[in-house]
Amino acid sequence: MAEQQRLPGFAPGGKLRRCYDAGGGLYWQPIARPPQTAWQLHDQAGALDVVVRHCGHPTALWPYYAEIGGRMHIAPNGRGFVHADTARRAAVDIYKTEASQ
Repeated sequence: MAEQQRLPGFAPGGKLRRCYDAGGGLYWQPIARPPQTAWQLHDQAGALDVVVRHCGHPTALWPYYAEIGGRMHIAPNGRGFVHADTARRAAVDIYKTEASQ
């Protein structure tokens, strides 16, 4: 996996000042700047192969999608997700479902 960019929200030494809690010891770390916004899911051991991305189009109506294990996941309506937090919740649910099988 490509090396992650350092964002303004990072403290010296790469420590995160801001991340999004996904519950159950999982959290989302931002890995790209707008408009190519992206977050990668982490656990205590490090980065997981779960990423939520914005498509990059500034006027997209359903811009967010998840990449899990190299596969793209979109909303059940056949489009992307409208909100980043909805895409992140769906990605965690899919990750937990696949990990339990």
